[in-house]
Amino acid sequence: ETDTAIRGFISVRLAVSVSVEPRGGASNDGDDVTVVFGRNLMSMCHFLDGHQRGWAKGAGEKQKHLFAASVRGGCGFAFRHTEDGGGLSDALKAPKECIPKKVNRLYSVLRCIYSFGCKHRSSPKPTASDVKALLALGVQELASPKQQPSEALLLNYLETDAEMAAVSSIVGGSLAQEVIKAISGKGALMDNFYLFSAYGSPDSGEAKVERVTSQAPTKSKSTASTNNGNNNTNQEAICI
Repeated sequence: ETDTAIRGFISVRLAVSVSVEPRGGASNDGDDVTVVFGRNLMSMCHFLDGHQRGWAKGAGEKQKHLFAASVRGGCGFAFRHTEDGGGLSDALKAPKECIPKKVNRLYSVLRCIYSFGCKHRSSPKPTASDVKALLALGVQELASPKQQPSEALLLNYLETDAEMAAVSSIVGGSLAQEVIKAISGKGALMDNFYLFSAYGSPDSGEAKVERVTSQAPTKSKSTASTNNGNNNTNQEAICI
């Protein structure tokens, strides 16, 4: 399924057409920027795990950038694959001690849903039993109660896979800026999550860039993308 509002926002901001390739039919050969859209978290992680193989920049090659984005109901996130931090699935199974103490609760929701999917080989539903299982995973997966997701935020994410237009605009607008920076090589890129929820948590309404990797949190460093002035870039959007 296509996150049409996000994809459209990127197209408008870049004033270019963004191609959409069928799942499994895309190649990252020669692409500078690839954006993967989806609403099923497990499918996105599975696809990205395969797509990011060989993504490392070789000698003499242009910098490549791999983004993922999703909006479900009042929750939306974007993610940028980084060579030092790894991919989306890596970030969602990072050791507990590597998670920022004040991590945005939407990350916690995504982590619990990913863990549920790995355990049960299916995505959770907004039923009392699945929500209870997710809350238990929150206690297991996250060290502090302040990191654990609330039932309201879990239901916000699970109740519908339809997009809330306002959330798509916020996430899509921010993602479009990141793609522009990746293409132009000007400005520091997000590292590595961009998270926003409209309701359901004390930090809802606050968009936040959050770095979660298998490495212990450190003071953030500004890292800008460079392409030696070569702006002959390609873009690819994949919907799963």
